[in-house]
Amino acid sequence: MLRLFAERFVDLQPLLPPLEGEAVEGLPVIVEVDPLAARQPVAAPPFVVEGAIPCGQVTLLGAHGGCGKSFLALVLACHVALGRDLAHLRVPRPRPAVFASFEDGREVLLHRLRAICDAYGFDPALLAQRLRILDCVEAGALAEEVRRDGVTTLEPAAAVAALRQRIPDGALVVVDNASDTFAADENARRHVRAFMQLLRRELVKGDGAVLLLAHTPKDARKTGRESYSGSTAWHNSARARLSLTRDGDVLTLGVEKLNFGRLPPPLVLRVNDHGVPLPDAPRLPTAPVPADVNVLDAIRQAAARGQPIRAARVGAHPAGKVLHALLDGLHKRAEVEAALDRLLASGKVVTRVITTPSRNRREVLLPAASNSSNSSNPAFDATPSFDAPIDASNASNGAIGGTGDSTHALDASPLPAAPAESARQTGSDWLEIEL
Repeated sequence: MLRLFAERFVDLQPLLPPLEGEAVEGLPVIVEVDPLAARQPVAAPPFVVEGAIPCGQVTLLGAHGGCGKSFLALVLACHVALGRDLAHLRVPRPRPAVFASFEDGREVLLHRLRAICDAYGFDPALLAQRLRILDCVEAGALAEEVRRDGVTTLEPAAAVAALRQRIPDGALVVVDNASDTFAADENARRHVRAFMQLLRRELVKGDGAVLLLAHTPKDARKTGRESYSGSTAWHNSARARLSLTRDGDVLTLGVEKLNFGRLPPPLVLRVNDHGVPLPDAPRLPTAPVPADVNVLDAIRQAAARGQPIRAARVGAHPAGKVLHALLDGLHKRAEVEAALDRLLASGKVVTRVITTPSRNRREVLLPAASNSSNSSNPAFDATPSFDAPIDASNASNGAIGGTGDSTHALDASPLPAAPAESARQTGSDWLEIEL
């Protein structure tokens, strides 16, 4: 069998004839596979942001209006400019970044950038050397439909050349957004493809990339449609697609399409008081509270209400059963019983005989502090200082724990406060605004 395979392999002849003549511009370019045959290493496609924004391509970022995609895109641009990772989204190296806003003007952009610098601790003076902000509100679209002799085509607008002049080599260019820069029918497949090709051809310099923001139809998730408005050519023309969703103050950035590797896990962010999306702080597991603490607290609160718990450990309403009811199942019955034994043995809880308003004498459980505070009063036993002791029939479920009592659960740590101001203030023109 091996000999037969070897003979057939040796007999294989080249099936591709050699090419003759010079290559013609505009025709397909042949990709030689000789390096594979020679076992030469082939570099993986590079990324501006690994697993999210590939170099040399146009990446789409879609979200509903008001989700905060412009804010998040500006955060991404800052991290790329400074070479900072954003949580698990790695930025391999710092590179120039250009944020071209066709939607928001100078004041809004500077306000957001100041909030980002404060929240992340970025130095505005350093950022000004690496990030270029362009106010393009009055610049017009980048491409528009032109009709000549009954034929409609998509052609570059004057703003393309002006924008290209302001893009450094290898820069990440954020275009905010598609609806303001594409003056054509978003459902026309050939126009959409032409626009995406235009962005790649004119705005990607060197190993740079373009991040194009786009609106998401509000019914996309319900109907199962793609998460960008218009033709599916938006999806097919992009080598990577990102989506941003919002639930209250929590944002989730997901990668829906990536032609150059495995999809990374979603990035969860939380919006601070100034609207800045920050990586969500990891939720720490709630530390268990010892049963002794809660049982002692229940005994103390019952005594403070004038309804101390009966000390009897057997019968219809034993102390363990009553405490278990008061704690509303916070601990198992056996844990409550064991905690009560330890509290009595340590002297933190004592038993005492009291006289109820009905002149009955009952042995109850009291915290040691309560007992000592009344020990100097010889008439304490005869004084009706307490109402009827609590038993299982009048125990108020939920009275202990879950109603704001401080000893029952440790909340997850809050998000870290914004860093103290350390950046050098250079005035209102600390970041360049052009166009």
